[in-house]
Amino acid sequence: MIDSDAQQLLLDARSDELRRIKEAINQDRDLVVIGVTGSGRGELVEISAQEAEAMTLKIDCIKAVSLKSFLILFLKELLTENSRNERLKKWFRLQDKDSFLSFLQKRDIEKFLILDSIRPLEDCGVTTSEEDKGKVSLKQTLEELIDLLEDFLTSKHIRVVVFLKNFTHLFSWDRDNKFSEFLLSKIHLCPHISYALIATYGEWESKELNHLKKDELDIEPIQLPYISRGSLRSWARAELHANRIDSDDNGLDVFVDAVQGHFGDALALVRRLQSLHAWDEKYKSAIKINDFHVEKAVNDLLKDLSVVFETLLLLLPATQVKLLESLAINPTKSPHSKKYAEAHGLPRGGGIQNALEGLKKKGLIYPQEYEYRLALPTLAQWIKQSLEAG
Repeated sequence: MIDSDAQQLLLDARSDELRRIKEAINQDRDLVVIGVTGSGRGELVEISAQEAEAMTLKIDCIKAVSLKSFLILFLKELLTENSRNERLKKWFRLQDKDSFLSFLQKRDIEKFLILDSIRPLEDCGVTTSEEDKGKVSLKQTLEELIDLLEDFLTSKHIRVVVFLKNFTHLFSWDRDNKFSEFLLSKIHLCPHISYALIATYGEWESKELNHLKKDELDIEPIQLPYISRGSLRSWARAELHANRIDSDDNGLDVFVDAVQGHFGDALALVRRLQSLHAWDEKYKSAIKINDFHVEKAVNDLLKDLSVVFETLLLLLPATQVKLLESLAINPTKSPHSKKYAEAHGLPRGGGIQNALEGLKKKGLIYPQEYEYRLALPTLAQWIKQSLEAG
């Protein structure tokens, strides 16, 4: 579930993007939501699907290490009991011999899932080999599964959005793109099923996703730049006031400067401020905060995040760390220039370009049009403080 703070910020600041996603779902168009880490891409898709009265099937592709494991994730999402999509799952469980459940039972997949057995699917009558004509291939099983889902949705006039998180992880084993192309093309042909991919700017520009930009796939790219200062200011004032906390203009200025239009950092900081005593118990009055309180909340947040940020930098290649530090201090559209490289001690040649591509793919920086700004303002501030401290 998306909490009310996050939902209200997206409704206030992303109304145009919400409208476009909702229209894409209702018109059976597939979409990719592009933005940096923590920009609210997944939350935006969920809210839009709710407003379009569509069900969502969420599959985290980072858990899929093969076609077999992807199929298991798909099946578990349909069969697992939870509060979402009850109409869909109830139908799957109660149909007769020609139903989805019968479809699973013929392959003993339902038993495989319920028992959480470690037996390979091949032992359940399903195989990855196209040569064995006596068994059903995994690809064919998935294709039949999607067809059956589409038949049900057509009969019930229901729409579904297949929400594919970390989609590019599939390319770690689908090296020739055959499975990903099959999956997306198959969903694209189903009038009641759409897919929504989540991508960073670097992933969308990468060669791995070039095959998604074909006209026949009709995919709708929706970019999420940083949120405007006005939207953040209005939202923060309202959220704090709802908790009986009133900030003066200087405090709101510090808040907006600190989060720099970033969805995730804005949520983290406003929650930090909300943790202040909401009101004086004796007089039941709202408390007042100013720039001092906000600056203290920012510094406390940076301290809490320091271990996370230190670990992140340890996992990055040295050139990416150096470039990240340089862009935190001095964002620019031209980190390749001789003047900038010399000023910040960056390597010349292809090293900078490779580091830029790596940081963009990880969602850690915006693209060139936004001066390669760091995606996480809290990370930028933490880096600056660390460099100043020596």
